Amino acid sequence: MATKPSQIKHLYEFGPFRLDPQRRLLTRGLALVPLTPKVIETLVVLIENRDRVVSKDDLMRMLWPDSFVEESNLSQNVFVLRKALGASPQERRYILNVPGLGYQFTEAVREVEEAQLETTQELAETVRSESHAVTRVVVEHVVPRKGRIGIRMGIALAMTALMGLAALVYRSRSGRSPERTGAVVSLPAVKMRPSVAVLGFRNLSGREETKWLSVALAEMLNTELAAGEHLRIIPGEQIARASHDVPWGEADTLAKDSLMRLRSNLGTDYVALGSYTILEDGNKRLIRLDLRLQDAVAGETVAEDAVTGNEADLFDLISEAGSRMRERLAVGNISSEQAAQMRSSLPSSPKAARLYAEGLAKLESFDALAARDLLEKATAADPQHALSHSELAEAWLELGYDTKAREEAAKAFGLSHNLSREEQLSIEGRYRELSNDLPAAIEIYRTLRNFFPDDLGYALRLASAQSRSGQGRDALQTVALMRSLPEPADRDARIDIAEASAAESLSDFRRSQQAAVAATARADTQGSHLLLAAAKSREAWASMRLGDPDRAFAAYSKARELWIAGGNQRSAAAALSGIANLLGDKGDFVGARKAFDEALLEFRKIGDMGNLASCSHNFGVLLTNQGDLPQARTHLEEALSIQRAMNNERGVASDLDDIGNVMLSMGDPAGALRVKEQALETFQRVGNKFGEGVTKLNIGEVLFAQGRLTDARGKYDEAMAIAQKLGDKRGIGYCLVDIAGVLTAQDRLDEARTAAERSIEIRKEIHGEVQLAESRIRLAEILLEQGKPAEAEPLARSAADVFDKQNASGDASLSYAVLAHLLLAEGKTQEAQASANRGRKLSQASGDVWMRFESALAAARADEAAGKLSEARKELAPILAQTAEFGSAGYGLEARLLQGEIAVKSVQFSLARAELTAVKSEAQSKDFRLIARKAIAELADLPR
Repeated sequence: MATKPSQIKHLYEFGPFRLDPQRRLLTRGLALVPLTPKVIETLVVLIENRDRVVSKDDLMRMLWPDSFVEESNLSQNVFVLRKALGASPQERRYILNVPGLGYQFTEAVREVEEAQLETTQELAETVRSESHAVTRVVVEHVVPRKGRIGIRMGIALAMTALMGLAALVYRSRSGRSPERTGAVVSLPAVKMRPSVAVLGFRNLSGREETKWLSVALAEMLNTELAAGEHLRIIPGEQIARASHDVPWGEADTLAKDSLMRLRSNLGTDYVALGSYTILEDGNKRLIRLDLRLQDAVAGETVAEDAVTGNEADLFDLISEAGSRMRERLAVGNISSEQAAQMRSSLPSSPKAARLYAEGLAKLESFDALAARDLLEKATAADPQHALSHSELAEAWLELGYDTKAREEAAKAFGLSHNLSREEQLSIEGRYRELSNDLPAAIEIYRTLRNFFPDDLGYALRLASAQSRSGQGRDALQTVALMRSLPEPADRDARIDIAEASAAESLSDFRRSQQAAVAATARADTQGSHLLLAAAKSREAWASMRLGDPDRAFAAYSKARELWIAGGNQRSAAAALSGIANLLGDKGDFVGARKAFDEALLEFRKIGDMGNLASCSHNFGVLLTNQGDLPQARTHLEEALSIQRAMNNERGVASDLDDIGNVMLSMGDPAGALRVKEQALETFQRVGNKFGEGVTKLNIGEVLFAQGRLTDARGKYDEAMAIAQKLGDKRGIGYCLVDIAGVLTAQDRLDEARTAAERSIEIRKEIHGEVQLAESRIRLAEILLEQGKPAEAEPLARSAADVFDKQNASGDASLSYAVLAHLLLAEGKTQEAQASANRGRKLSQASGDVWMRFESALAAARADEAAGKLSEARKELAPILAQTAEFGSAGYGLEARLLQGEIAVKSVQFSLARAELTAVKSEAQSKDFRLIARKAIAELADLPR
């Protein structure tokens, strides 16, 4: 029979592949190559234009004619195509990247006309059934575990936990503000599958040894109901969270108000719950499972069923229960292949099943340490169970051991081939993410999101991976797509938390704060106290970066209260660490030390090494500010050791930078510069602008200590530009104080005063008492050089009071040294000597060599003013020796200037002239124009 024209279609063949461009199918032999429609469309465009290089712009227009997307979407499509076609990174056999031009398909293609084959029809039906709701999506962010395979929610970030209040309500989709959502991407209407939340089952027997079945039965029922992909299953992590918000306790049936609250909290359509009991039947033990299915929308019971089965074969019991529930929900039974996949998802022995279930329960109750121990035993009992390895990876990750988490994720991936497509992809995505193969992870999560557009979990994981990989703008687009989902999914607080994280990755702290505030309102409406805690923690972090410590403190305090109530000690301790940082910034060093001690104790207790490292780091910074340098270095080096063990590059860079600060204070500027340059290189490589800015500022301080004023000013300006771009008021305040120091040394006193006064304004805004005192000391020094000691004296005294109160011996010694200089300028010699002596005593307690120089110079000037010239020379001797050793030009020049002035008073004019002339010459060459001007004035007064 002749083939009708309507049945003729064009196929493309190349290598072992056949492409059907009409049905968007790619096969290798008779095997379907699973790709999303958009990826296959990319291949079609490249093959149909294979005679030329297609520019990236043209490709973008052809693939997304009605939408704005980032170029990274095209790059990821090409990445997935190359991987699917099997081209090696070195060869790029099929798709050639022509730098600066675009892409070209380079393999020979044969175009054929072929009647529709039965095989092709079957494959088409397979694809339609497998990707029934594939959508046009571009971009995504937050991290709940999807089912049992997922990521920790990014709540306790290094030093803190994040989130907020205030009345910020998102606009409706029709009136969305572009500055909040970024470019809007088209998304076809998504049909939401019916969702089911299996709440768990009561143990009517009361036997402790059968308690584990509650979790195991719920987990197995979830897996059974998920088979076939007709239902959306609410993950166990979300249900555990909801149990704190809407406790159902011993209830077998929920009242209508409880169902409505669960509907709001979980976004679920149906709720399954019930009980089980153990029955003795001769030598057999049977399990009777009583099930109730309730409609959370209508608030009524849909069905009640009871099934009984042998304890030794839980699968058959759950299969029967699931079959009845599927019948009630009108979604049909599962195939034999799906049943086999279900069996593969379960541990092979009762012992392994029990350990696995108990480990899951511990993970969901935030006890990662106990979960790790149980899941290690589960993997030992059944080494071939992929999901046990996957959850063990999650436990290691919660404890901060990224390497161990990656090893377990790799094992899970290697064992996942018998699982469902969804579980395989989810496990692989986690493995790719932990292996830092973020492009592959992003593509996998995008595929999952496209296959299941109604499942927020996958979109959230996609957004998280995008933010981590530096694709924050893509993550914000993903957030925008989540907001276009039907109600109530579009109102989930996790979307706002995802936006806060994405904005933070772009250092857009204002948007991050606004999104966190919106998340607070959403979480409150949902009735989710743990999501509210997460939102408050995000708000606290962003507020701290924006220079609003009072708001940050209130948010952290509320988050901590909520975490404790919800049983999450890890996040509660992280919030306490954030509070400790804020107390330190406010100058409450006593309160800060107490909070750090408590947080460190908690992290050690629960075994959270990641947060232990961050908290130890921040404690080290506080101790540095207090002048306790040996203890500070001990804490910082402990943090560095942990971060290196965990391969946390960002953490290592932070530790190195602050260890450099300690080295500088202890008189090793050359060593400090070396470690700081390592830190800077790492921050730049990982794209952390905030860390880059802080490190550049600190490098500038090392250069200033070495007397390299021009180089120091360059670093300060670079740091200022970053701080201004990030809206980091704290950073701007630090930059202004340091810039004022350079300007003072250069004798540009009016400019220096402007910078110091601006830093005072900023620090008043952010309520940083200690930082404000630092700015006042800088202004007092400038006013002294401007001949206004009486105006400067109250500034120095107020600063000294602040540092005394906080036992900050180093900064207090500086305050008393500056005060001594001011009193001398006012002719108050005795008071000046007392102040200088106080400063010298404090500087010896601090261990900061630069503060010792300041105090020794003040004491020498006081002795000189009192006519104690020999004592003054003795004070200067160690400064001259050590500044030469440390390579510190500034303090060395000041000491030599004073030495020349003492020679004048000693009527040693020739010696004075020689010393002052040398000081003038060196000061001018190194741009210390203030010292040069003073030396010139002294020389002019010498008798000829």
